[in-house]
Amino acid sequence: MVCRPKYDGKYLHGLLRRYLGDTRLDRTLTNVVIPTFDIAYMQPTIFSTFELRHQPSKNALLSDIPMSTSAAPTFFPPHYFETKDKDGRRRAFNLVDGGLAANNPTLCAINQVSQDIILGSEHFFPVRPADYGKFMVISLGCGSNRNRRYCAKAAAR
Repeated sequence: MVCRPKYDGKYLHGLLRRYLGDTRLDRTLTNVVIPTFDIAYMQPTIFSTFELRHQPSKNALLSDIPMSTSAAPTFFPPHYFETKDKDGRRRAFNLVDGGLAANNPTLCAINQVSQDIILGSEHFFPVRPADYGKFMVISLGCGSNRNRRYCAKAAAR
């Protein structure tokens, strides 16, 4: 039996393109860290405004990044796109749900900030990398908690 994703993702991707247009990662109003997993390389791919200075090929369209990190294998198909760096070199991405790479995206964000501080980024006021009391993290999810409990038989339906 072959399993396919429940949704094709076209409607969601269309909405993302409509609202985000041609905006790329380097145009975000604040620093962001978005984990994905590349199924061609079998390794995490983290889209981060911190890393763009070192990896300009990750300057993807903002519509492609959330589509990729939302591609949970049972719900949406893997998302493919390409980027070009300033020299015209192409990079292909074959991405799925960021939760496969980083089940704790907050830890990824704190790690990225800590690395930037260690490297002496001028974007941070004097702070030590492990001074976590000075960090503010906003984690966006979907849905809401339900207080309803399930048994295994009911959940399997």
